[in-house]
Amino acid sequence: NPKPKWLNPAKTSRVKVICGTQGLSGQYEETLPVNTYLSREDVIDREVFGDSFFFRDGWFGVDLGPRTKLVATNYTLRQGGWGKSPVSWVLEGWSEFPAQDYEDEEVALEPDPTPNPQGLPPGCWEPIDIRWRDNSFVKKWSEVEEPHFSLTFAVGNCPPKVEDPAVETLRDQLGSISKDGGTGYRALRVRQLENDADPEDSDEHPDWLWIQGFELYGTLTLT
Repeated sequence: NPKPKWLNPAKTSRVKVICGTQGLSGQYEETLPVNTYLSREDVIDREVFGDSFFFRDGWFGVDLGPRTKLVATNYTLRQGGWGKSPVSWVLEGWSEFPAQDYEDEEVALEPDPTPNPQGLPPGCWEPIDIRWRDNSFVKKWSEVEEPHFSLTFAVGNCPPKVEDPAVETLRDQLGSISKDGGTGYRALRVRQLENDADPEDSDEHPDWLWIQGFELYGTLTLT
């Protein structure tokens, strides 16, 4: 029997790609200006059909939908093209508040640089994998000298103590999450902390996340 053709699940409405208000931008085969806005669903496509892809807001995620949760074990990122490679980022899962707490005035979202994604119930992002000054993409780039290569990471990495308050907060949160059998999440996102751009050079866009290709692996449950 022929192998079934793989279809982008976001383009068949099985999952939903979420991101900041500035969306996914990029350039197709040098036929479009670099500031062209693309379909956000392209970020999880297995086909490489353009030159450069980036999220100006520095993050994107996948919402699997209600009654669906994934206990993630690994994830793959594909470098976004002729841009800057991420060196520090965090994979986060959306943790829903208990129903009885929705109207509790004492309940507050964890500090978060992005608004509550549309369509998700009240909750907050929890870190499940932290990469700090990880040179995997930079090293691979120097070896292949071509963009659009993929790297796979195991979930659960926690960097050593660093002199960065934001990273230390993430480390504390990661350490407090129960590891008994893993935690399932309806939505997961990649949020960039740093790329290899020169922060003093505004033309290098240190806040942009250059990724076009994202896959999650683990145990999927329906509730």
